[in-house]
Amino acid sequence: MFAIIHILTTTGLRNEEFCNLKVEDIQYDSINDSINKQYYLNVLGKVNIRRQIPLKEKCADSIKMFRYARA
Repeated sequence: MFAIIHILTTTGLRNEEFCNLKVEDIQYDSINDSINKQYYLNVLGKVNIRRQIPLKEKCADSIKMFRYARA
C-alpha cells in the first residue's frame, strides 16, 4: 500500500494513468554520459499523449520492494 501512495504523491500521476501502468513502462536512463541516471515512467496520458515522468530514487525503491513482496 505504501508503494502505491508513494508513487501517486511523488509523481502526480492521475488515477487512470496509474491503473494502466505496466512493468515495461519503467525505464532506467543508463547512458554513460548522463549526469542524472534515474528511473522514468512512460505514461500514456490524456488525449493519448505519451510522456516521461522521472522517479525519485526512494520511489523506485518502493516499487522494487512492492514487486519483491508480490513475487
